[in-house]
Amino acid sequence: MSRIQIVLAVIIPLTSPCVSAYAQDVFPKLDGAETVAPMPASGVFEAGLFSLNDTAATVKQKISQLDQKKYRIKHQGGQRRSLRQRGVRVDFKYGPSRSEIRTQTGDERYQISYTSALLGSRVQTVMRSLRFEDQVSIESLRRRIFEKYGQPSKEEVWSSSVQLAYQYKDDRLLTADEIGNDVPHSQTCRYTLNDMPITMPEKYNFKSDRSMRWPDCQGGMLIQYRVGDRDDLADLLDVRIWNYQLVNHNLITQDRFLKSALDQAVGDLSGGDAPKL
Repeated sequence: MSRIQIVLAVIIPLTSPCVSAYAQDVFPKLDGAETVAPMPASGVFEAGLFSLNDTAATVKQKISQLDQKKYRIKHQGGQRRSLRQRGVRVDFKYGPSRSEIRTQTGDERYQISYTSALLGSRVQTVMRSLRFEDQVSIESLRRRIFEKYGQPSKEEVWSSSVQLAYQYKDDRLLTADEIGNDVPHSQTCRYTLNDMPITMPEKYNFKSDRSMRWPDCQGGMLIQYRVGDRDDLADLLDVRIWNYQLVNHNLITQDRFLKSALDQAVGDLSGGDAPKL
């Protein structure tokens, strides 16, 4: 890794023996960032306006085309990632971390999270929530869902809501039979989907040995609708889409970059061999 990539400025305080190294800019984008952890080409990974193929830049471009009087828009970023050893610290800006878009009336809401700039500020999770003031036919809603996304891997019915899970593994959508027969890792992948939160890029702890627990689980979707005033009507729809592998690569890449930058900074400040006396 070159010193130009790391972009470090070394500051030696006059009143302390501690030496600190600070980054002057956001994480640099790594070569090949766009190709890391692709989702299967056969799947549809979009909710409304936004998809897992977007970046922070394309999301902003799409938002600019919305009626700004109708929506409340909030972008978050500026978080820093730092690592310290023996009085030396490296520090970088994450880049854009999250966008939140909602209508003034609250009937439509999006939450989108991004990878760090190392991976190109790619969209890693999308959540869309729709509230139907005029409740819609469940039959019609299901037909629209299946036309867009196909049949789910799993359907769970509760007293007041229904959840459809789309689970991808090894570049394909798992079937209900595979999950029902507990094909190796299929249940584990499904639990990963159910338990995966809409990721919080603001929260990060360095781990030197971080690894992906289920590397063959790619991600997918959870779609849930709520039964309205009648059994044949729905008043709420939630869609969550995420790239499980990209979420994990985002964390692992930050760990490795920070460790490499710190090792270089420590080496630069350690000095060379003493001359012969």
